[in-house]
Amino acid sequence: MLYRSLGDFQQMREHVVKYTQALEAMELYCGACGDTYGEKPDRIEALPCSHIFHSRCVETTLQKTTGCPDCRRVMLRPVYV
Repeated sequence: MLYRSLGDFQQMREHVVKYTQALEAMELYCGACGDTYGEKPDRIEALPCSHIFHSRCVETTLQKTTGCPDCRRVMLRPVYV
């Protein structure tokens, strides 16, 4: 918002690209819904297979299947982070 208020749209675009690249490199996105986590306060869960999801996505997934949305490994209990 700072660059937008200053009218420096080129700098704003560069920072958005760098931010997106960092998110992709660190894999800070939910494997179920695809949304990023860490931008705002979200409750996340690490499954026994070490994949991390939003808690709401794990709850929805558990209603449909017992497998991890990423690797399909059967999950017994999520570990709360």
